[in-house]
Amino acid sequence: MQFPEHFPLEILIASQTATRYGIDNNPSDSEIRNLYRVAWFLETLRTKLISRFSSVKYGNIIVSSGYRCKTLNRKIGGSRTSNHVKGLCVDIVVPGMSAYDLAKFIEENMAGMGWDQLIHEFGRWVHVGLSEDIPRQEVMTAKKIAFENRRKTVYVQGIEKVAA
Repeated sequence: MQFPEHFPLEILIASQTATRYGIDNNPSDSEIRNLYRVAWFLETLRTKLISRFSSVKYGNIIVSSGYRCKTLNRKIGGSRTSNHVKGLCVDIVVPGMSAYDLAKFIEENMAGMGWDQLIHEFGRWVHVGLSEDIPRQEVMTAKKIAFENRRKTVYVQGIEKVAA
């Protein structure tokens, strides 16, 4: 299984938290197969961004979170149902491009690429998830709202602008 040049397996499983706490974040064979799909999705996105903006600068997709073993996912406070533990999703940014613009680009230009979930998260990054089944193409924005003297995360349908 040959991962694309710009998104090798090592990038998709890298974790500063896992390194800091000595957590083995190596995926199983089935999780590697899922990460392979994610890597080729990202490679296609990279190609489309470069083509659209006529600049290789927009191909600099940074994976801020990819695969997380269950131990790592618990350590960082991830959802128990997170597809990060299956290797089916990534959180990404593109330097020089807002998270909003990146999410809108994916929504408008990657519809046929099989993504299941696209979330513009807190104006800071984009979560892209693939599916084991038929992709739902669910599009949301995660934001914090004031709720009983604390901040609560809510998800709204669609891609909205959110202050980072």
